[in-house]
Amino acid sequence: GNFMVGAAYGTGDGLTGSYYNDPQQDNHFQGTPTVQIDPVINWNWNGGSPATGIGGNLWSAEWTGKIQALGTTTYTFGVNIDDGARVWINGQLVIDSWVYQAPTWHYGTIDLEAGKQYDIKIDFFQGYGGSTLQFYWGAKGLPWQVVPKSQLYSK
Repeated sequence: GNFMVGAAYGTGDGLTGSYYNDPQQDNHFQGTPTVQIDPVINWNWNGGSPATGIGGNLWSAEWTGKIQALGTTTYTFGVNIDDGARVWINGQLVIDSWVYQAPTWHYGTIDLEAGKQYDIKIDFFQGYGGSTLQFYWGAKGLPWQVVPKSQLYSK
């Protein structure tokens, strides 16, 4: 639940995910992707395939769409990632950790207005071994939680 006064609950369907088999290490977003709508960004693939036709190692993905703010406030966004990710909101690079890593939290903040929809893009890559991507937010009156489907729009 969320306790923001005057919260603007959305009717979203998630984000559009485009998944790519990487032809070699550090050569991302090449070739024809597998495209699907993902309701939330909250996975531990544990080195498994993330989508049809995509291997468990050496892949990358990009999620695009809109994110709708619940209340007008400063939001903290967080990703728990293995391996690398970048998050842009309203054209601003909010999180940037494009490195190989065991599951690690990274954070960024941005001011958003209630009910307004902002462009969002999340880029991710997986090298070898484990694979995790969790996308959270929190703010005053909003407990730390996975960004809900209702506030994400695939188009």
